[in-house]
Amino acid sequence: EHALILAEKEYTQTGCGDSGLVSIYKLRAQVFFTRANFHKTQEYCFKMLSSAEAAANIPEQIRANTMIAQVFNQTEQAEKGIVYTRRAALLFKSLTDAKQKMELAFVLAKRYLWHFQDTKTIASLDTSELFTKVIILLASNIKDSLQLARAYNNLQGVEWEKGNLPAAQRYLDTALLYTGKDQYDNLSTNYYDKADIFLELKEYKKAKAFADSALKYQLLYGGNPAFVSDVYVLMARIAKSCGDYKTAFEYNTLSQTITDSIRSAQKA
Repeated sequence: EHALILAEKEYTQTGCGDSGLVSIYKLRAQVFFTRANFHKTQEYCFKMLSSAEAAANIPEQIRANTMIAQVFNQTEQAEKGIVYTRRAALLFKSLTDAKQKMELAFVLAKRYLWHFQDTKTIASLDTSELFTKVIILLASNIKDSLQLARAYNNLQGVEWEKGNLPAAQRYLDTALLYTGKDQYDNLSTNYYDKADIFLELKEYKKAKAFADSALKYQLLYGGNPAFVSDVYVLMARIAKSCGDYKTAFEYNTLSQTITDSIRSAQKA
């Protein structure tokens, strides 16, 4: 982070232009997000957006808008977040590069899915599915395993929300087939979702095993506090379903400790 602070100062003092600042602001926002410092994350997301607009950089404008939406979503302000997601979706129409379209369609698909989860707005669920199918079409043409893995994971989320667990499982298994052994973040997400499905199916032993794997790979990835907290909540739900209330209490306490820390940072 110290290097990023120096880089920002250097760019600002030498007047190198907005293009360089976009990257600096994006990296600083990402650093603060991994620490669950959402106030500072949002500050740098807006700086990134201003610089991307000044540089007429459409892909980075889309990324900045979706990053802003993500922070609003993370801080339980879904209706503020969807405003920026829709702005990003309008900009998406002007993209021509296939790789950029895949990467940014995935981000948009996620934002719309999260908006549905928070508000139950059916149009957002449909839009998430639409963007996901754009990814699958483009990624299949160039055999991009990473994008296919992400897309199928998002489709399982869509089917989960529809209540279609068998389809969700099929999509999730497909996602895992395309996920590399070193892609810790994606592995963590997929295993979390597997655990959630098995919990719903009352297969608690499998649910616990996949939840353990989700935590393991998230910690290998770097341990985003908000995601780790979510895994502990899932583990508590599994333990409670098994009648192990002591373990459930312990996991809830671990989650609450992280949540309290995040809220303290937000208040500051």
